[in-house]
Amino acid sequence: MNDTFSYSPSLVETIMDNADDGIILFSPLHNEQQEIVDLKYVFANKTAERVVGKKREELLQTTLMQAFPQYNYRDLFNAYKQVLISGEPYKEEQYYNEEGLQRWFKISAKKIDSILLVNFSDISGFKTLIAEKSRSESLYRTLIRSLPHADVALVDLELNLLLVEGFPFRSLGYDKPIEEDSSLTDELSHEAKSIILPLLKSSLEGKVKKLERESEGSLFRVHILPVKDEQGEVFAALIVSEDIGIFNFSKEELRNKIYELENSNQSLEQFAYVASHDLQEPLRKIRAFGDRLQSKYSQVIDESGRDYIMRMQNAASRMQKLIDDLLKYSRVGRFQEPFQEVDLQKVVNSVLEDLEGRMEESESDVVIENLPVIEGDSGSLEQLFLNLLSNAIKFRKPESAPHIRIWAEEQVNNTQEDENIVKYNIFVKDDGIGFDEKYLDRIFNIFQRLHGRNEYAGTGIGLAICRKIVDMHSGTIYANSKPGEGATFVVTLPRVQERIV
Repeated sequence: MNDTFSYSPSLVETIMDNADDGIILFSPLHNEQQEIVDLKYVFANKTAERVVGKKREELLQTTLMQAFPQYNYRDLFNAYKQVLISGEPYKEEQYYNEEGLQRWFKISAKKIDSILLVNFSDISGFKTLIAEKSRSESLYRTLIRSLPHADVALVDLELNLLLVEGFPFRSLGYDKPIEEDSSLTDELSHEAKSIILPLLKSSLEGKVKKLERESEGSLFRVHILPVKDEQGEVFAALIVSEDIGIFNFSKEELRNKIYELENSNQSLEQFAYVASHDLQEPLRKIRAFGDRLQSKYSQVIDESGRDYIMRMQNAASRMQKLIDDLLKYSRVGRFQEPFQEVDLQKVVNSVLEDLEGRMEESESDVVIENLPVIEGDSGSLEQLFLNLLSNAIKFRKPESAPHIRIWAEEQVNNTQEDENIVKYNIFVKDDGIGFDEKYLDRIFNIFQRLHGRNEYAGTGIGLAICRKIVDMHSGTIYANSKPGEGATFVVTLPRVQERIV
């Protein structure tokens, strides 16, 4: 027995009403010369009603010219007529700014028998995001060009150049520009490829590679870094090349270079601050437009589109946190006030007040013992202990309340050089998940993480900020730890900062 199924007109209408795109059917109206002079509405689905802003009953009683008379003077009406005459389909993206509507539409039209089928969707939100993305890319290129003494190239998985600024291959003897979208396998010599391609391929597998190479009297330091997408997959490699050749300079030239380097370091700190600050505005706009898409068009966008918007918003939130931490990092030492006496006991108590909510949530127990008074910058030292205590709470064992102890011991000086300098070892000890000490050389570097983002949130900048603050106070910082046995961070700071006469 064969089952048969027939589509009823009411079922077809229901299916079309549930389509994400606007659907309209037109019947052509002719004059005495059989020329198409107007288009009669014969069907409009609910999405079309919503986007056009007119009820179906209203549309079906009128024509295109009567509903939107300005179309008589636009290319779109002529395009519709051409579809009906030639039978060739039409596709276009068009901005509409009439009848109270200000929207971008993606439009397609095709002829079915004598009827014109028009599909359209409102893509205004996506157009706005694309414009913001374009502006962000423009800002990115501008910032890259502003990097002092650095040449940059971005290479994809096929070894094609996505972006080039400066002369990133001078270390290989190339002092002429290589165009974007070209292939390194075509542009580079056999010798150059034998040097750089193995490093690139290794970086595209997720490894960080370094190269120092002398060329034409200069020493070049080249860093090749993997670039990952939101899912953590490597999609490109970033080449950053710096000319650090100083070994052929005279003493006078070397002094000038040192002076330039000091200025360059100041410029880099200012660059990091300005770059992070300027990136805030386009990021805020991306998040705002994403919120609008979710709130106003969630019914129009399908499930896949909503998932993309959610991912975009999550990525924007992580980018916001990254920028905020970069700003904190760049500000350390930039606006430094003269050091004053700082009671570390009061500093830690203030930090614990700020962390009160997180401590109550995690049932943290913190014991403070014997903290000294030293010379320093109170704001920076608060940031130091805030980062250390936040980590102690964050990296706790699952289903376990953290126990944290903070104390100080006066350091015993073993050298004649240090005999008149009083220093304190300040310990921050927790009973959390700990880490393998083979990673000690990494944890204080910027953007270094030992755990996945899905396990523990963060940007990998917190401990780098700690080290920068400690360096500013002429101190040191290190850690002792074992996996599963907690960690102890040891900060050594002088009682009095050395005066340079």
